[in-house]
Order: sequence, then C-alpha cells, then structure tokens
Amino acid sequence: MYVYCSAQVKTDAKRHGVWDRIDQLITRIEQSGPTAYTLFFEPRYPCWIRKIDNFRLIAVAPQTFRNHIPVLYLAAILRRGDSKYDPEFLNDPTQWAKRNFSRSKVSS
Repeated sequence: MYVYCSAQVKTDAKRHGVWDRIDQLITRIEQSGPTAYTLFFEPRYPCWIRKIDNFRLIAVAPQTFRNHIPVLYLAAILRRGDSKYDPEFLNDPTQWAKRNFSRSKVSS
C-alpha cells in the first residue's frame, strides 16, 4: 500500500507539532499489508479517522489505480471541536468529503 499525504496535511501537522507521528504512521502503513490501515484508523464512511492528540487525521478510503497498488489519501487534519470537524464533518462525513475532496484536489 502507498500512502499519499496532501501538502495541506503536512503543513498543518508541522504547525501543530504532530508531523513526526504522522510520518511514522505512514511508514508503518506502507510496510504492512493493504488492509493494515484499518488497524490505525476508525471508519467514518466514506472517510477514516485517526486520533492524534486533540486532532483528527482524515483519510479517504483507499483506491486502486492502474498499477494495482492501493493508495490511502491523507486528506485533512482537523482540530477536535473546530467547526470544520464538529459539527460539519461529524454530522455528515459524506457531504463533507464531497465538498472537500474532488478528484482535482486529490490529484494535485
């Protein structure tokens, strides 16, 4: 499995002091089998959530591309209690994902 971390997640994680933990998480997932991410994230369809201190790392469910390697997209890091996380994400993760993760954002 390959883990793609968005530039925004990297920037926000470094600013909040949690980048090292996310980088270690990426390594662990990539070195494990293709379903190992389910051991590190909680499902919140269509996304997956990883609690890191007072933050929530949001991942988009893995997709397999032409090379048949599943890719887990680390798409956002949100502060617990922030309006983008609660109630916006928690109330309707499907709508939140549609608003925030178009194909063009994923491919950039």
